[in-house]
Amino acid sequence: DKLAGEQIAVLILSSNVKEGGNVRVIRMPMEADAYAAHLYDSMREADEMGVARILIERPAASAGVWEAIHDRLKRATNVQDGY
Repeated sequence: DKLAGEQIAVLILSSNVKEGGNVRVIRMPMEADAYAAHLYDSMREADEMGVARILIERPAASAGVWEAIHDRLKRATNVQDGY
């Protein structure tokens, strides 16, 4: 596993990832407006942890604010196609 041993932060909506070992978890709000309001602060918090990687659980695709959030995530990450 290429993430083995790396310190990682995970911005997550669901509860299927547990914090511990090399994983730091930042829980994200389930509501689109709250998610959007906290997104950059949460990414900055993860960055300040000094981790090797920041993983972001992709919110379910839908219209409105979630569509804007998907656009923000695409711009903020190095993932372009296949996001």
